[in-house]
Amino acid sequence: MFAEAASYSLNSQFPFDPDLIYEPQGARWRESALTTETLQLYEASSFLTWRYGQYFNTHITLSGRVMGLTDQRWFSELLPVWNKEMARWLAVSNEKPRKRWRKRARTAIPQQHLWMYVIEHGRIQGIHAHQLCIVPTEQVKAFEEHTRKWWGRQIHWDMDPSAIEVKHYKKITPEDQRLRQVEWFRYIVKSTRRDGGIADDWGVSHPLEKVFKLDPHWATAPVYVPRLYGICRALQRTARETPVWDGHRHERFESMLEQKRFSEVYSGWELDAWRQREKRLLLTNLKI
Repeated sequence: MFAEAASYSLNSQFPFDPDLIYEPQGARWRESALTTETLQLYEASSFLTWRYGQYFNTHITLSGRVMGLTDQRWFSELLPVWNKEMARWLAVSNEKPRKRWRKRARTAIPQQHLWMYVIEHGRIQGIHAHQLCIVPTEQVKAFEEHTRKWWGRQIHWDMDPSAIEVKHYKKITPEDQRLRQVEWFRYIVKSTRRDGGIADDWGVSHPLEKVFKLDPHWATAPVYVPRLYGICRALQRTARETPVWDGHRHERFESMLEQKRFSEVYSGWELDAWRQREKRLLLTNLKI
């Protein structure tokens, strides 16, 4: 593991020197490496497929440094506000179009906004966030445009296009979708501390690096953000602990981590479980 570089290269296109990081009085700097956050993020991604039969199909990178946001706490506080806005945007339908979104409502595909993000402080990128979410393929361009306009209004100056990067994969086979989500998950949690671990039923500690098959990564610089991650309410612990009716009984979500089956964290069992539950529910409804 390498030490964090002491400074970053300058870029003349920024409205001011991004290395002059704003530091409010009383700011509490913290290590930016993930620990228990990695477990929560994994549980959320696993629950997404188990509960909804879906995989994340969009990876968004938001660079606070390129935007010129030197106040790390402000950048972190804007992330959930932006997601709240995108939740409203994705909920728009043809039936009840909002006045300012009438153009979008013509082709709107209303859906729930399912997301999770991680904040990093990279050696070169500075403060930035990686978010995984689900966006209908037909709406990706409009989603990106609305995102850029929203963040542009927050910073009050012309934003460098490279400040926001949106990667989206169209509908492919479920297996390809699963592999893509695993790849993205391993990427966004790459800042996980390499000396962390999780114990099995016998008290033996298993390194997170091996459990989640993480590649070697540079150490990240300290930050003064309140939290290093965010998860939408539909994927949070409360939702994960709420039993789901399958037509015969209430089924409870138990991830591979909870079952201490660490070698199966990426086995793809969640989609099969969702299919079986949906099948039982359908048969029950047909009998009624």
